[in-house]
Amino acid sequence: MKAYTKILFALLFISTLYSFNASIVPDSKVGYIDTSMVRELPKYKAVYEKLEELKEIEQSNYRQKSEEWERLRSQLEKTQGEFSAEEWKTKIDELTVMQSELIAMEEKSIKFLTNQEGILLQPVLEEINKKIEAIAIEKGYTLLLDENGTVLHVDKNHNLTDTFKSRL
Repeated sequence: MKAYTKILFALLFISTLYSFNASIVPDSKVGYIDTSMVRELPKYKAVYEKLEELKEIEQSNYRQKSEEWERLRSQLEKTQGEFSAEEWKTKIDELTVMQSELIAMEEKSIKFLTNQEGILLQPVLEEINKKIEAIAIEKGYTLLLDENGTVLHVDKNHNLTDTFKSRL
């Protein structure tokens, strides 16, 4: 519902703009593409399958380190009275360092996965954008929107910046 409201608003805005500028932009043509279907494309799905594999590897590595930390923590808890105060502090410091490493490992993993998503998606999105541009040009659209009202294509020949600037 929200997406349709945005589209309606965008279309209303464009129609208003068109009516005020009919003499300047007489051949405007507006279209809409439901880009939510992109998620169903095999190439798009393949990207997220690969990301899921990478995520599993990252989680497995984290899980191993976390289990090691928990094992050491549990062992230390059971043998608490067997250490001098200095040895105890050293053991606690080791656990604290290991815990910090776990946090850093998780942050690094998130950054890595986010970076990989961008790298893997880039060629797919570039291909989609080229096809959108080709369709817009082929069908003569001056403006294409998606389901959220995001501009997917705008004909640069209808840029009114100079006209606007001259009237300031």
